[in-house]
Amino acid sequence: MLNVFPVIDRINRMTRISAPVLRTALLGAAVAAALAVVGCNTVKGAGEDISAAGEGISKGAQKTEDAMSGNK
Repeated sequence: MLNVFPVIDRINRMTRISAPVLRTALLGAAVAAALAVVGCNTVKGAGEDISAAGEGISKGAQKTEDAMSGNK
């Protein structure tokens, strides 16, 4: 079998952890990193949506205040 990850063999020799366990750990770390990146973008988008909603509420409140005080 062709070893695509030569670093796994080196770690395996140093730590005596089996290659399948190392491959699984490496895959898990890659998936976790990908999910973290996607999660950051999702949180950023939600923050922008909440900010836009807050601006809309502020504008509505200002219009109501102006209407009640007679200012236009």
